[in-house]
Amino acid sequence: MKPQAGPWPSKLALYIDVDDLDAFAEKIRKAGGKIVVDKVDVPGVGQLSLFEDPEGRVLGMWKRLK
Repeated sequence: MKPQAGPWPSKLALYIDVDDLDAFAEKIRKAGGKIVVDKVDVPGVGQLSLFEDPEGRVLGMWKRLK
């Protein structure tokens, strides 16, 4: 889907909440995607990672601290 003209931003970062960044990174690779930013700690909050889907869209994964 390509953004239409109007108020919808053309650059948008969507994050999905996951319980295990490593497990989901492996699923992404197996599905044809690639990890573009490996796990990054956000002190006191959680961890994030960015990935590219097979069509080139960049999305994020977020793991909250428990």
